[in-house]
Amino acid sequence: MSNNSSEIPSFRKKVALKMTLYRKSALNKILNAAGIRQVRGHLICTKELTPDSVVIDLGANEGLFSKEIHESFGSACYAVEPNKTLYNNIQYDFINKFNYAITASDGPVDFYISNNNEASSIIKDFESIWGNNQRQTIDGITFVNLVSKLNIGEKRIEILKIDIEGAELDLIESLDYEAVRNIRQITIEFHDWINEALHERTVAAIKRLTGFGFDAYTDTPNHKWPVEMLFLNRKMTNFDPKEKLALSIFRKLAFLNYC
Repeated sequence: MSNNSSEIPSFRKKVALKMTLYRKSALNKILNAAGIRQVRGHLICTKELTPDSVVIDLGANEGLFSKEIHESFGSACYAVEPNKTLYNNIQYDFINKFNYAITASDGPVDFYISNNNEASSIIKDFESIWGNNQRQTIDGITFVNLVSKLNIGEKRIEILKIDIEGAELDLIESLDYEAVRNIRQITIEFHDWINEALHERTVAAIKRLTGFGFDAYTDTPNHKWPVEMLFLNRKMTNFDPKEKLALSIFRKLAFLNYC
């Protein structure tokens, strides 16, 4: 056996990584027991999804999240994608698509196209990992005006999926209780892992949503801070006793420091 002390830190790192993976796997199994799973990387609660459900997909990319939801549950999907190339690539007749950026106020905005087609943003210096290769001018619309435009009236929004590369913070900061009271679940990818300057606002945004009556869950509790998060409206979500027990165990085991 080698006495090389440099092997000890390496061994410890491997053990720590395995423990992290085992823990994450165990936590995901607990979430699955409550009907919560990932669709295209986003946490959703599937137990009440039906063909009558309304799903709003902000940052739809090429529409694959909406496609999987519709094909699995038949739900009506409204896909919003600011990147004109990606918007044009949404070629599914069952998806209602819109070429907008979600913004704090209506009007034209600059949209910066990343070399990674999942990282384009209305924030000029959003990321420095992949770099920007061009800029577009597109129409910006507030979330409240978007919902009005969709003409869904008082229908419950079953899923609001938000993956808009840092602009989720402007969106959340613009919301009040009235804007979210008919939303059963919000699934969000936060982006302060790319841009640490967004961290304090991200923490405040998470607290804002929980303050509106949402319970928060994340599949990445071992990260320095959450990335993918699911917010369930307590007044609109019903779980049986076994599911409630699973969620209670999850919340005790996961490090949900902001909730």
